[in-house]
Amino acid sequence: MGMLSYLMLMMLAHHSVAMESGRRLVVNTTCLELAKPSNKHLRHSCSDPVRYHCLLDESYTKEFEFCKQWMWIVKGDCAYFNSFGDGNIDRRDCREYANLTCSPTEYPSYKNTNYSACYAKEGGYREETRPQTTTRTPLNEIMKVTSHSAESGYSGIVVAVVIVVVQIVIVALVAVYILDKRNNWKLLDRLRARVTGLWHRIHREPNEIRNVEGTGIGDNEQDMFLPQDDTYLVPLSSRTTNKVPQSSENTEKDHEDMFWKLNILKQYLIVSLKQKCGIEELKDAKVLYKASLVQHFREALLKPLFQMNSIDDYQKLDYCLVFNLLRNVCTERVKPPHKGWDYEPAVDDVSLGADIERIRLLWNRYCDEKEEFEHFDMILKRMQERFGDITRNNDDLRVAECNMRKEKITSVELKPDCQVEDSIVLTKGIKDVIERLEQENFVIVKGVIGSGKSTCLNYIDEYYKRKQWEVKRKEEVISWRDFSVRENRKILLCCDNLFGAYNRGNFAATSEIIESLENHDKEGDGELKVVLAIHDHVFDELEKSQTINVLQNKSVMVVLNKMTTAENLLIFKEQRKRGHCTRDRQCWFRNIDFEHLQATLEENPGFIGDPLLTLIYCNHHGIFTKKEDTRDIMKALCSVFGDMLTKTPDLFHVLVYVMCVKTHDLNSDVPSWAAVLGGLSSEMVQQNIRHLDSFLDGHVDGRTIRMKHDLFNIALFKVCSGYPDYLTYLLNHCHFEMIEEMVRPTSATRSEFCIYLNEESLKLLISRLESDNLYKSMKEHPLMSNLKYEKKVTTVLRSKSFLKK
Repeated sequence: MGMLSYLMLMMLAHHSVAMESGRRLVVNTTCLELAKPSNKHLRHSCSDPVRYHCLLDESYTKEFEFCKQWMWIVKGDCAYFNSFGDGNIDRRDCREYANLTCSPTEYPSYKNTNYSACYAKEGGYREETRPQTTTRTPLNEIMKVTSHSAESGYSGIVVAVVIVVVQIVIVALVAVYILDKRNNWKLLDRLRARVTGLWHRIHREPNEIRNVEGTGIGDNEQDMFLPQDDTYLVPLSSRTTNKVPQSSENTEKDHEDMFWKLNILKQYLIVSLKQKCGIEELKDAKVLYKASLVQHFREALLKPLFQMNSIDDYQKLDYCLVFNLLRNVCTERVKPPHKGWDYEPAVDDVSLGADIERIRLLWNRYCDEKEEFEHFDMILKRMQERFGDITRNNDDLRVAECNMRKEKITSVELKPDCQVEDSIVLTKGIKDVIERLEQENFVIVKGVIGSGKSTCLNYIDEYYKRKQWEVKRKEEVISWRDFSVRENRKILLCCDNLFGAYNRGNFAATSEIIESLENHDKEGDGELKVVLAIHDHVFDELEKSQTINVLQNKSVMVVLNKMTTAENLLIFKEQRKRGHCTRDRQCWFRNIDFEHLQATLEENPGFIGDPLLTLIYCNHHGIFTKKEDTRDIMKALCSVFGDMLTKTPDLFHVLVYVMCVKTHDLNSDVPSWAAVLGGLSSEMVQQNIRHLDSFLDGHVDGRTIRMKHDLFNIALFKVCSGYPDYLTYLLNHCHFEMIEEMVRPTSATRSEFCIYLNEESLKLLISRLESDNLYKSMKEHPLMSNLKYEKKVTTVLRSKSFLKK
């Protein structure tokens, strides 16, 4: 059975190829006659109707039928059969004569018979299409007579030859089959795949057949959809000698001509880059793709890019670099070809990306001294339609230049130094945490406030959820119970702001937290991984009074304080998308380039993370303009809140209220004690939050609001502490975790993240401790070392109500 299949496949493949092989001289008729629908059955057979051509040859004397991949013919030109070698389709000027038509538009070569002037022969055949008065034998009768005569004269010889040929073929196939099986060549599998492809090409889907059948060779219909897998097979004509067939040897003039044309196309690469990629985008690219650029390109090629400042600098870029910038950087405005980069584009793909790829391939073939130039004129025409005619600017190319050493345009996929996933920049720190968690079950993430620790934990959270882990989130405090995992469960324990979000807190629970950390081995038969985040200033204060061995283990610690330039660039871009500029299209900050931002970030003394600074810049542009504000960001924020208290107290009161409650549900009423803030009500909150989006974030479908960052809360608390009435309000109503972390005795070491209570203010705090029964939580707090409970007599001081200022 295998042998029989093999023979049938071989014969079918031979027949499929033979159907299209060769060319046929048109005799006793003309191409224009064959183009008529009634004579369709007399045409040469092709596997695809759009491959059938009947064209006049280069000598204007003979007509040939043949099967070839079609090509576009520009208006005013004719397709003709170039009989050199195996023969091919070429084009030349259409000569206009009376009653003979030339094409007014661009058309596919298989529709050449629509234009009678393309069949005007030398020696008076140009009137062929006019009605004839002489009597002529019908074409089909001529064909029948010829066929019958040949059959009767040579039938015996033909039969003998056929028998011999068939026997030879069978013997050869048997021999090949035996060798194939013996040597495991797998020719049968390859042949079956080839024949299957031919079969599907011949027997296409009904909708494709309908498109083809409806388009006669002589019909004036619209072009059909092109096959997706076709590629160009069109020879490139010389600029000065495209009217007559060319010899196999290029003259020096032809060589110069081709070089001139290809350089025009290469110039369009630079024009495309100018139009599709601005200077600022290229400046960003040199930051984002720096490592990959340095890997693939020489320093001399990169220097013009790294020094780019004006539109004139585009011309200094190397063509190879230009192509790869178009491919990798201009991804929003230059889409890849349908088949992807590095492949010959499909014939029906006329996108900008496809033409850019074709230009690269054309130039590389020229560098290899090949003459397979496909569809040059149509590429040039489309580029001119997109960007205008630039040919006049390139007349100064000389022969000496085309004889110089030619370098190919290589295509590479540039890899960014970092990427964005779900609006989170995947910094090296985040990747390090993921890598450590693969090796360890316990990881500590450490960094200054605003360095991206919470963002890191959020990404790790989603990362492990995708891996089907259960994630348990904690804030500030953990206990031994959190390390218990039942059988068949996989749990990731994430604790953010360990020991405190603003400053060190949880003094009463410190011993239990330390004990849990020192004995963090899981209980139970499940699987547990732990990742904790802690502020640098909290860690430093803790170290002064406690020794925690696990926090000294550098192998489990990842520090996030250092950001690469590429990471800062992407963080800046993401934050600007959600900052003030999205609401004000005319905002000047939209035009701030990254180089300017990077220069400002260099003023950061290091107490605040760069990601937090860029967040502040994107929402409060005034701080960005003053370098001294970056050097002391806490002072700058306090100044912003101080001005708000003076100029817009209603907005100030909304922020103070949100700070006190931590989060506010817009569907709920504000508590009665909020009215002390100038009569604050739910309606006032609703009306004013739209003016506070640079400070507030919305959560849970936008119905829950809270501060964008804890640093805003710290600065606002410090401003309020400078006013006795507001301090009284805070000590009585602000959520207790913030009070515990923010307040310190006057004897404590100075920190910009704390406020210091004098004796009078301590009385207010003691009042809150008594009313809310919070003595137990505060007994280990530094403030308590200054108090003598047995001698202190306190009275609950009622909060003073104060009016709008």
